[in-house]
Amino acid sequence: MLRYYRSLLWWFLGLVMLMGLSVGVGARETAFLPVVQVLPSAWDFALHPLHHPLLREQSAQAELAILIGGLRIPRTLLAPLAGACLGVAGAILQGHTRNPLADPSLVGIHAGAAVAVVLSALLLPGASPVVLTLAAIGGALVVSSVVFLVAFAGGFRHLPLTLLLAGTAISALLMAVVHGLILIHPQALDAFRTWATGSVTGASMQDVAVLAVPAIIGLFAALVHMRSLDVIGLGDAQAQALGARVTTVRLSGLLIVALLGGAAVAGAGAVPFVGLAAPHVARLLYGASYPQVVPYSMMIGAVAALIADMLARFVLAPAELPMGTVLAVLGAPLFIALVRTTSKELTQ
Repeated sequence: MLRYYRSLLWWFLGLVMLMGLSVGVGARETAFLPVVQVLPSAWDFALHPLHHPLLREQSAQAELAILIGGLRIPRTLLAPLAGACLGVAGAILQGHTRNPLADPSLVGIHAGAAVAVVLSALLLPGASPVVLTLAAIGGALVVSSVVFLVAFAGGFRHLPLTLLLAGTAISALLMAVVHGLILIHPQALDAFRTWATGSVTGASMQDVAVLAVPAIIGLFAALVHMRSLDVIGLGDAQAQALGARVTTVRLSGLLIVALLGGAAVAGAGAVPFVGLAAPHVARLLYGASYPQVVPYSMMIGAVAALIADMLARFVLAPAELPMGTVLAVLGAPLFIALVRTTSKELTQ
């Protein structure tokens, strides 16, 4: 147990160090010492950007503080928070479906958020990013709930299969609707394009605050819920024999997935790969027990998303790549290598 907490502490300290580096990384080169000197004023500007005294100052120090507080601090908080949500959502979904390829996008979360973003852009022209974020959370929750209801209609015996089939079918239908709306109303393309690339560029502290509430609730609920996943993994019959309330556990678990996945997608867009890969890495490093898989998936997802966002800022500087593109380019080969290594171990 001591080793478990020590390892989690190392992951947390590593995340904090990366966050410290992140506020100094961007298209504009900044020295370490000036960044440290302006951090207090930059943090104050991030929290209170309107009518801040820094806006009236004409100095290099004030300009740097505005840059860090207005652009870098919000994305430094938003990226790991979204990554943590996706990592935990993926771990819980894989536990309930007993399918290692399960991903939050397969239960309609991405498609639901996409429909909500496009409809909001059409019905509420000029809507603020906060409105679009709230709409995306609502869309993800509604569509994923529909997917769960369709899957439950097939009974619990085949739930792992029916859940993924229902999610895939409904997601395909909704994405077809989204593409049709964009063709008919091109003005919705900008809102959809920003969401679809998976990026935290231009994030504000308002976005962080909107994401933080469902994220904290969902992550806390996941840490409470994770102990039931090992029992559910034995199968419904054995879980009931051991005293587990299978229906309650499944409903609560899938609600947590919808909440975390919806919050992450609303805040950072359609970020690929994290929800699928983070639980695999956690199992490879720390074992298959879900009281270990879930917390480590949270840390691995947070670190992966933050590293991807940092790379996105300076790989093509002064231009910037979407975080989702970096995750796909770097994550896919690493995941293939992980799968090959795991398959070799299983065949030995």
